[in-house]
Amino acid sequence: MKSKKLVAIACATASVALVASACSSSSKSTGSSGSTTAAGNTTLNVWLMVDAQTGWKTAVTSAVSTFEQQHPGDKVNVTYQTWGTYLDKFSTAVKAGSAPDVMEVGNTQAGTPASEGAFLDLSSVKSKFPNSDNWNSGLVSSCTQGGKLYCVPYYAADRMVMVNGKQATAAGITAAPATWQDLLGDIQKLNTKNAGVKGYTGMEVPAGDEYLGLAFVADAGGTVADDSSGKWVGTLESSASETGLANYCTLFKASKNNDPAGIDSNQDAAWSNGTTTFLYGLGWESANPPKGFTGASPVPSIYFNIPSPTKAGSYLPDFTGGSDLAVPSGSKNQSLAEDWIADYTSSANEGTMATAGDIPNASNLLSDVTGAKNTQYASGQQNPYFVPEAPKWTNVDGGTPNLIDTMLQNIAKGGCTASVIDTQAKATDTAIATALN
Repeated sequence: MKSKKLVAIACATASVALVASACSSSSKSTGSSGSTTAAGNTTLNVWLMVDAQTGWKTAVTSAVSTFEQQHPGDKVNVTYQTWGTYLDKFSTAVKAGSAPDVMEVGNTQAGTPASEGAFLDLSSVKSKFPNSDNWNSGLVSSCTQGGKLYCVPYYAADRMVMVNGKQATAAGITAAPATWQDLLGDIQKLNTKNAGVKGYTGMEVPAGDEYLGLAFVADAGGTVADDSSGKWVGTLESSASETGLANYCTLFKASKNNDPAGIDSNQDAAWSNGTTTFLYGLGWESANPPKGFTGASPVPSIYFNIPSPTKAGSYLPDFTGGSDLAVPSGSKNQSLAEDWIADYTSSANEGTMATAGDIPNASNLLSDVTGAKNTQYASGQQNPYFVPEAPKWTNVDGGTPNLIDTMLQNIAKGGCTASVIDTQAKATDTAIATALN
């Protein structure tokens, strides 16, 4: 077996164990994929992540409208899921015979349900979907098992640091840090300037941030797992990987109020309520304050990639996130589901997503990425890193617990000492080997 190092692209969450027989559907009349279709009297159930609701809902509305015009009498019911629970919820729905017709899946997590028969094989209808000849190769890879296509690329997304310009200027910071030491120095300036603000962090770094933590591992030349011996082994206890984890600890400890039990999905609250100046996150996290926040979400004035702590003049590798759209095998409306995905991933809708800060699913649509912020985010594709290409990777970073997030939280809770890092890395390597094999 070819060695799989830290290899690419993801948006993480829960694990699922599904058997193909549990996903079968009865049929009365069939569409292009052997699905039940009751023309003009069907409600198509679509599961999307909450990011679409807050970031590019107009694209969702457009797809629903187009579909319902093309299919008179049919309706689309879109429900929004959360990253930490959606695959467990999907597993429950499959067992109950109520699988959705379309579901969004994080691209690191598509392999497990696809390999277990939970998703419909779309290979024969690939041309049905817009721009399929130019799809993002990383997203296509996440949808492919055994040479067959089990999902449709949806969008890619990068992370970088956004800066609350008003707070930065007040602390004497007017430009992005050029070096690792510059970054740490700027964080201390911010902490000092805002010492009287309850819960303030110069840079918000929740301990449980797999995407940022593994970026430091990759930066130091470390890896997560390897299968060159014929079976998967965890490699976080290597010297290089532990160096990366120690550097992550340095950033975590730079602000005393960073939460050792925190997770990255809740970090935008700190941005919107003004208790952080530097936030490492996705492009749309600055635009949508959490529910109940009454102030105006601060507009970033600067965006920057984190300077590398190990390589002068370089930057931290970027964990390229992404999502795909699948038709569950248990859907009773598979042909209609394909139609809706085609409508939703039209060039126009992908352009709307690009305006919101996503990276479109096809190379010929990259011209839709405009503006300083979105262009800067897209630049992260120049230095990406990836998760291991393991079919069972969802068992590592999906569901409860997320093995990587848990390790990072335990390291932070233990004070980030070298011995704690080593102990937690070894324990996680053992857990990873079990999960992947």
